[in-house]
Amino acid sequence: MNGNLSRQYENIITSLSTVALARVEGVVPVSPAKKAGKNRGVQVFIDEHNMVTINVSVNLYHDKAVSDVAYAIQESIKNDVESATIFKVKSVNVNVVGVIFTR
Repeated sequence: MNGNLSRQYENIITSLSTVALARVEGVVPVSPAKKAGKNRGVQVFIDEHNMVTINVSVNLYHDKAVSDVAYAIQESIKNDVESATIFKVKSVNVNVVGVIFTR
């Protein structure tokens, strides 16, 4: 896949992943502010076999179990990306970068 097409797909998958994150209870995505065209909370990589690796960084509320929320994030993103695109998800890596103690 050429570089421009790959970047377009990466942008689409980033948007799908961001929407999927918003549906998971207890998750506060890392600031979606873009820096140099990149979303700091979601990174997408497409390999030569068209398999997708997605890295997401999130904050969680303190009253949520990390493993349960991480699994919900993985499933939500995987289902959305695979149902909306031709790509298969190789992995969704969830990085908890902060804990929020108030709502």
